[in-house]
Amino acid sequence: MEHVSDVELEQLLDETLPLVKKTFVKLHLKGCPVCQGRMAKQQEERHEFEAIIAVARKLEEADRKSTQATHLMVTKVFQPTLFKQ
Repeated sequence: MEHVSDVELEQLLDETLPLVKKTFVKLHLKGCPVCQGRMAKQQEERHEFEAIIAVARKLEEADRKSTQATHLMVTKVFQPTLFKQ
């Protein structure tokens, strides 16, 4: 029995697999514990990757806000005439 490829599994997850191929892959997955396990592993890895990306985005936003706050503080300290009323 020929197993589906990792690329086909990824395309199935991405919903980019052509309809005919998608039907073949889904039928194969129903009857193949090996490919079911590979698919489960890819889904788990994708979930972990998405969680890492979410944390990275939060860190990037926090860094951006921190940089802005630092810039404002430095500007106030070293250019006090800009803030005199």
